[in-house]
Amino acid sequence: MMNLCRHHPLGKEKTLYFFVARVVCQHPVSLSSLSCLPQQSLPTVQHSFIFCTGEHGVFLDRTESSAIFETSPCRFTFHHHRAAGYRRGCCMPFLARVLTALALGSLMMTTAAYAADRSPMITVGTQEVGLTAGYMLPHRLTQDHTTKQQGPAFMPSWMMTITDPVGDSWYRGQVSIGAEMVYIQFREPFLTHGVGFTPKIKYTFVGWDRIRPYTEFAGGPFWTDLAGKIPEESSRFNFVLTAGFGVSYFLTDRAALNIGYRFHHISNAGTRYPNLGLNASLPFGGFSFFF
Repeated sequence: MMNLCRHHPLGKEKTLYFFVARVVCQHPVSLSSLSCLPQQSLPTVQHSFIFCTGEHGVFLDRTESSAIFETSPCRFTFHHHRAAGYRRGCCMPFLARVLTALALGSLMMTTAAYAADRSPMITVGTQEVGLTAGYMLPHRLTQDHTTKQQGPAFMPSWMMTITDPVGDSWYRGQVSIGAEMVYIQFREPFLTHGVGFTPKIKYTFVGWDRIRPYTEFAGGPFWTDLAGKIPEESSRFNFVLTAGFGVSYFLTDRAALNIGYRFHHISNAGTRYPNLGLNASLPFGGFSFFF
């Protein structure tokens, strides 16, 4: 590519200029095409940058004079600013936007490539830490169930995978066991609380790569201060039983987004009467981290 250059004479006073070049062309541009710039008595080249898209931007800080030159088929126009009078808002916002766009684009492409190329590898001994939240909605299964208990629930958990994938069909999956803390804030009909600890077992279907449905069961002791305030509960000490299903979508091979549904039953197992128990649906969402 032939350069036709016109150089302004270098003055005796050495004044550092900051050059910004915008290049409009349809092919990449390299620093070699800018060889016509003055080379004598130049400061050290620092942070030269080329941004190659349909409209190429070239940033230079390597010369002490201004230059206007043309190439075929591209035209270059240089604008210069004296270093002493250079204002931060003049060129840096544009450079910052370009660098930010490059960083975000690189991150998006890296994430997409990462998601496409790497599938989650959950092996025996893999541990899972889950953070889950949902909202309890009441089920009144008989005429004697009159309480409309409802409220938010928080369920941190820990699990460990104990099997390699078993089965060769759609049901191919792995078994995990662990435990979960359950906290429920009952907002209706009274503001009360419940706390429980439940051992847990989960079966995860692994035949759909990054999308993994699962079923789970859990049960354990549960303490609540609803006793004496509603007709279904007569004891502070109870048990909670849950059964549900969900879907995990692996954002990376070590982190997953979870959504699902659980059925909750709370009662005192007949240790005191009345013991109608409380039944509820619990849609939930959360994240799991594997290590």
